[in-house]
Amino acid sequence: FLSESSEFDITASSFSYIGNANTLKFHRLNCRNVSQMSDKNKVYFDETREEIISKGYKRANIASLKSF
Repeated sequence: FLSESSEFDITASSFSYIGNANTLKFHRLNCRNVSQMSDKNKVYFDETREEIISKGYKRANIASLKSF
């Protein structure tokens, strides 16, 4: 995973999920809550949900996540 402060070029197409380092929740790239997230709290993941969960993150609790 990469944080916003990483030296890499961060493009949305190269990541599967965006996590919030403050809340330890992760979101799909198109989640409306991502735009409300502070850039300093964004953590970019190119991993499976299971791998992200194993790092202590929980998926965002939004009713529309049926296909999450």
